[in-house]
Amino acid sequence: MQHFRQFSPRTLSFRFLLIFFFAAVVPFLTISTITLSRVSDAMEQEAQERITQMIHLAGSNLDSQMDALASVTEKMYVYSTNEYGAMKNLEDILRDGKNTTPFMKDYVSTVLDNNRSLHNVMFIDLLNDQVYASGKPATKSLRYDWHYTDLDFYEEAISHPRRLTVSEPHREDYFFRSSETVISLCRPLLALSALPYREVILGLMVLDIHYSLFDDAFSAYDWAQSCELFVTNAEDTIIYAPDASMIGQKHVLPVQPSISILTEDMPSVGFTICYHLDRDLLMRDVRRLRDSLVVLMLVALCVMILATVLSSQHISRPVKQMLKQMNRVQEGDLYARVSVHGNDELSDLSRGFNQMVCDLDTHIQRSYLASIRQKEAELDALKMQIHPHFLYNTLEVIRMSAVEHQDMETASMALALVHQLQYVIGERHEHVLLSTELQMVSEYIDLVKARYGQIDLKVNFPARYAQCEILKMTLQPIVENAVQHGLRPVGGGQLSIDVQGCAGTLIITVMDNGCGMDEEQLARLRSQLNSRELPEPKEDGLRSIGTKNVHDRIRLACGEPYGLEIESQTGVGTAVVMRLPYRTREVKHEAPDRG
Repeated sequence: MQHFRQFSPRTLSFRFLLIFFFAAVVPFLTISTITLSRVSDAMEQEAQERITQMIHLAGSNLDSQMDALASVTEKMYVYSTNEYGAMKNLEDILRDGKNTTPFMKDYVSTVLDNNRSLHNVMFIDLLNDQVYASGKPATKSLRYDWHYTDLDFYEEAISHPRRLTVSEPHREDYFFRSSETVISLCRPLLALSALPYREVILGLMVLDIHYSLFDDAFSAYDWAQSCELFVTNAEDTIIYAPDASMIGQKHVLPVQPSISILTEDMPSVGFTICYHLDRDLLMRDVRRLRDSLVVLMLVALCVMILATVLSSQHISRPVKQMLKQMNRVQEGDLYARVSVHGNDELSDLSRGFNQMVCDLDTHIQRSYLASIRQKEAELDALKMQIHPHFLYNTLEVIRMSAVEHQDMETASMALALVHQLQYVIGERHEHVLLSTELQMVSEYIDLVKARYGQIDLKVNFPARYAQCEILKMTLQPIVENAVQHGLRPVGGGQLSIDVQGCAGTLIITVMDNGCGMDEEQLARLRSQLNSRELPEPKEDGLRSIGTKNVHDRIRLACGEPYGLEIESQTGVGTAVVMRLPYRTREVKHEAPDRG
């Protein structure tokens, strides 16, 4: 091993070049070769699928148009006209030798005008030995000396009167000075009065289709110039081809193995679209593109090698600088940054290092924000707990008052309840004026007087504290507990609220002269205030969470120095001291009152 190491390159740049060659150049060449081959195959498959889709769309479009034209010949059975108050169909018109000619000329003209795809419309009246025709342009004139029995599709139509006959391409020689090539759709008109026992042919409906119908259908797509497109009938006669000289010839299958034949049937008229796809010619442009990509990859490879040689010479200095700054970060210095020069990979690594340190510092800051948001979420949950508890007790007071007193007192209580609900539900601000909270407490006492006996409320509220802000719904739960657990058991009493300020702290004391608590009850209540768990449910399934809820809300919103303190003595009463930050809506005071 030691003997082998003495032949290994000692320069970092040369080692980097060897690693780059085996780790990048060889895989790059291998993957590029495989990728080019697969891309070539995929492009060939995509081109063939695209042409197949175009043939299908063109065939569907043509077949729909042919089917629509075929349905035109079927509509002659339902055609009728009102003559002198009597309805006549084509059979009646043909049997009426007096007015046949004007009616039939009008009929063929109407059919031609209502179908833009038609070139000519002709009706051969076998009953009256007449021919009625209309063509485009309107100046066309029909040759009445023409023997229509010489038409190549005449005998087939007569032999199969119940189906549509499609002709091979032919010239419209039955018009004067016309040499257009058309395809004809022919359907005999049978006498409905003779069916189903006999097939009496009254005439033949002939629709001539111009070749522009095929040109319009195929010109909407971009066909490969190296391929051939044909439309053949059931006898493999070429009905349409871009080269007009091939029309009417038999379709011959190619023998070259590189040519694939794609077909699409048109069942409405029995035609077939044949597309000769020469894969060699189709992939000629793809191969040129592949060769160009090979040249570009070789050039890119040379540029990569040159860039690797140049960049490896500048690796040592940035790496040392980065290691130095990393040591500073390990020691806790989050202001360490790496100087960035250039736009190479090491520069990107340096930027990434700087961004990582910045993100680390941001993450530490965000952890505090996440903690604050968590406290806000807990605060919202506590607020949702207190509302049902408050509404339940208030509604119970109103209900009992309505049962026990049959007078207008109920109306006054209901109005007070409305004020309470508007305050609890309607007020969206987290902080309210202390005067507003005291007003709600006063209305609450007015409500509970009717239920729990005489309760006297005394409020020591100096005017200088009128604009102080406190958390909404903090005094009411304390007063409610004083009424429920202190004054109610003794049939009423006195409740006092005292407001003071000291050293930037607002101190609100709620005191009652009720039954009070013994030392065990007081210790349990204080323990609940400092616990993170909710109190156990009472017999009615509800938790007594008023005092703890207020305490937790104050702690979450204002911090640990603030909250509730409780003192109580059996037979004397209970005092709850609430400490809040002193602040007003207008000016925040550090020390509003020194005594």
